Amino acid sequence: MTKNFLLLIILSLALFFSFPLKAEKKSEKTKKETVPIIITSEQAIWDNKKEITTLTEKVVVIRGADHFLANKMEIWGNFNDLKKIIGYEDIKILNQEEQVNLTGSYFEYDKEKDYALVTGNPVLISEKDKLEITSQKMEKYFKDYLFIAIGKVKVKKEDTRATGEKLHFFEKEKKAILTGSPQLFQEKNTFSGEKIVFYLNEDKVEVYGKVKSTVYLEEKTKK
Repeated sequence: MTKNFLLLIILSLALFFSFPLKAEKKSEKTKKETVPIIITSEQAIWDNKKEITTLTEKVVVIRGADHFLANKMEIWGNFNDLKKIIGYEDIKILNQEEQVNLTGSYFEYDKEKDYALVTGNPVLISEKDKLEITSQKMEKYFKDYLFIAIGKVKVKKEDTRATGEKLHFFEKEKKAILTGSPQLFQEKNTFSGEKIVFYLNEDKVEVYGKVKSTVYLEEKTKK
């Protein structure tokens, strides 16, 4: 269970990092090795005065194995000085190589705040690992190496499930904290408390506050 949490978060952060690109001066050699960004849509409006590019209908952004789809996208600033990216309706961010996709109805990346947000009941799926996480909102604070899922959080992996109201993942510490009446279900067994902590490097789980567990032991059949 804990290893799957780690894989899930790492892949989701990789997807977030794929599109908000920092513009830096590069050598000619580096430029040749840069993966191109391909953008298509039914309509594009460039407002140089406001420094806003608006793409509408069937918007697709491709960079290597990463794809970003939306019904509408606004790019604030320019590729030399990117300020903000906003995606509206039918958001889908996917990585074909890792078979991971994230869906929602609103996406925002703010470069100044170094912050990414997905709302509209986002769903993050790792097909390769048969893993799914859902919530009402997902956030990423890049400077703090912090990922947060908020509101009716559900994590599912085969016969194991976890639920709560808020999930914090601390990337540097490789630690995930589930709060808000958290519960852990594995087959028929259940564990609950006020806080469940997953230590990913140690493959360890701790439950704090009003801990309750229901465990079904298999009875050995007498011969």
